[in-house]
Amino acid sequence: MIIMGIDPGLAVTGWAIVRLYENKIQWFSTGSIKTKPHSELVTRARRIAVELEGLFSKWKPVYLSMEDYTYQGERSNLAGANAMKLPFLVGTIYGIHLLAQDYPIKLIKKQDVNRALGMKGQVPKSRVREVIERICGDGAGKNEHERDALAVALAGAPTARAYEMMT
Repeated sequence: MIIMGIDPGLAVTGWAIVRLYENKIQWFSTGSIKTKPHSELVTRARRIAVELEGLFSKWKPVYLSMEDYTYQGERSNLAGANAMKLPFLVGTIYGIHLLAQDYPIKLIKKQDVNRALGMKGQVPKSRVREVIERICGDGAGKNEHERDALAVALAGAPTARAYEMMT
């Protein structure tokens, strides 16, 4: 079963493809979709959605896990007016995905991703990297967005397995 993980972001959206086979996870590919910072919101969302559609077609995942973004005030990378842009992007990805594909999508909160990988509380990026490389091998994900997408894909694997057993 092919699972796709997405770490949504307006500047950089990370994605990861993993395979769940006989309760083992194999990391296939990761990547980042970057947008120009001064482009309009719709233009940025469209670019991300088009690239993701291409990835859906190429990898044909049967399950999609995406980090569910919740605005966390001034500690967030998207403070103030930008806080409303990421939910718009998540909604755009979600909507295009549902229209174009016939497989489930699961939105997973960051703390649930961390918990699924055995991490608790505020987790530094270095710890995420360490855990991802222990599970997937050295060099898994070239940047924090790709490693976060891998973490989301891995966290979605148990639900994906249950889905597979029901179909």
